[in-house]
Amino acid sequence: MPDSAVSDVAVGIVNYGSSLELVRCLDSLSAAGFPFAQVVVVDNGPRFTVQDELRGRYEGLRFINPGVNLGFAGGANRAWREAHALGYRYGLILNPDVRVSPS
Repeated sequence: MPDSAVSDVAVGIVNYGSSLELVRCLDSLSAAGFPFAQVVVVDNGPRFTVQDELRGRYEGLRFINPGVNLGFAGGANRAWREAHALGYRYGLILNPDVRVSPS
């Protein structure tokens, strides 16, 4: 369950082999300064090559690899189920090519 001092919003990113775009998206979330306590990345690809590198780089990052391509809607639902199970009330679902701005 998220700390009451932290946002009730979890971020879900549905990815398919977009490691560079994913890094840029995560960097924009980090730089924006929003209080997202949890980011769930659902990787629909057959394998995820930067998972270990990214896991230590961003706080509150979880990876889910369903083993099959769930599509965007299926990946979004999987990310939300994970966030909801952790106690989050709201979810923001993104593609990895999204950049979040603080303004």
